[in-house]
Formats: sequence, C-alpha cells, structure tokens
Amino acid sequence: AADVDERLKREFQVLKATATDKGIEFKYQDYSGLGTLVTQIGQLKNGDGGKYWQYLVNGEYAIIGASSYIVKPNDKIEWRFADEKQ
Repeated sequence: AADVDERLKREFQVLKATATDKGIEFKYQDYSGLGTLVTQIGQLKNGDGGKYWQYLVNGEYAIIGASSYIVKPNDKIEWRFADEKQ
C-alpha cells in the first residue's frame, strides 16, 4: 500500500484498512460493474432490522459507492447503520 498515491485513496480502502487495524469484523461483496458493497461492520449486518450501512461525506449522503469515492483532504466521512436517509 506504500506505493498507492495517498490522493487516490478510495473510501472503501480507508474503511477496510481502519477496520483491519482496529480488529473490527468487516465484510463486503464485490459486484462486477457496480463496485463493492459493505455488508457488515462489527456485529451489524446489512438487513438486520431492515437497516443497511450507508456513508456520508461532509454531512451529506454520498451519491456514489464507497469503492468509487476518492477521499479528499479534510473530508469528514461518517458511516451509519440505518433504515433510510435521516
């Protein structure tokens, strides 16, 4: 990962590395042509109680998947486990 340009880190890569570093269970599914869907963080799995993992960038729901979003300096990324946009 040392050769990866830090300016091109995608949110999915950041989340995966953070979860791994902290020993948090993290699961995902790759969908050809669509990207990667986060399916579990910790003990919370997509579909439990009708809730799913969603992420926000600077307080706004992201309009592209985490595997496509390139994190910019000073971005505040928040993951929520919710049933709909709050």
